Amino acid sequence: MKRHIALLLALVMCLGLLCSCTKKEEQTPPATDNQGESGQTDNKKEEEKVEKIYVDFSEKHKDNLYDIKDKIKINGRCLFDEEKGILAAWSNSGIEFAGWFDGNIRLYFTSSVYVPVPYYVVVDGDYENAKNVELTPQKAYISLANVEKGYHTIGIYKVDGANTSSSMYLTEIEYKGKLDQSPIEKSMKIEILGDSISCGIGLVSPKYDDDAYYSYGAIAARNLNADLSIVAVGGWGISCGVKSFENVIPRIFDLTCYFADKEQKWDFENNQVDAVIVNLGTNDYLEYANKEDRFELHNAL
Repeated sequence: MKRHIALLLALVMCLGLLCSCTKKEEQTPPATDNQGESGQTDNKKEEEKVEKIYVDFSEKHKDNLYDIKDKIKINGRCLFDEEKGILAAWSNSGIEFAGWFDGNIRLYFTSSVYVPVPYYVVVDGDYENAKNVELTPQKAYISLANVEKGYHTIGIYKVDGANTSSSMYLTEIEYKGKLDQSPIEKSMKIEILGDSISCGIGLVSPKYDDDAYYSYGAIAARNLNADLSIVAVGGWGISCGVKSFENVIPRIFDLTCYFADKEQKWDFENNQVDAVIVNLGTNDYLEYANKEDRFELHNAL
């Protein structure tokens, strides 16, 4: 009898456990309406992301550089004019921009002087195979690159010095696709104050006898992934220039570009740099080299 009672109790306990499990399964709540809305919201966000990166590569644009100056990287001390455009006069100065492009990318410009101005064009950071172009005043534009459909970076860098082309304004870029809304980021900013050495004058490059693109400063900046500003003029010094006590960099250092505008001050507050390189003194020495008393040179410096 006791054995039968024990078996009966064991059976009751098993049935109780089974009922308990069944209840737990039944109590698991189904997806609520709120959870459904959340899922829909996530899907909508994903759709918005896709829309943001979607690019109509057949859509053609012609952007005024002044209007998009916050979306491009400016190299060097450049002048801005709402009507004329961007004046990139200093050695190695120019612009950089990026985006989703397909096909030909054109740069438009204007000039009041009938002298070609040489530039280098770098596509996708390929500095070793920079393309040489000349902005000829008789033309309205040049082709910067003819690229395959995709994301590309474009850099344009001036070859010669500031006193050779103070009226060449870059005005517009034309392309198919979409311009990236953010300027190209670099790791640091460098400014060089110097003379012909910093301009690359006398340097024999693959293209020119004078070439700022292959100057020590430009090469160093590329290796450091740095923005570069060169404020340098051939024959100028720190206390005197060759045959002139007026041609000194300290006299024009606070100006944006002396050769284009002798009044506009440079905005140092909004153009902070990480390093300043001063490479001056060669022309000072040449001027004082024949002086009997060399102390004049030391006092001037």
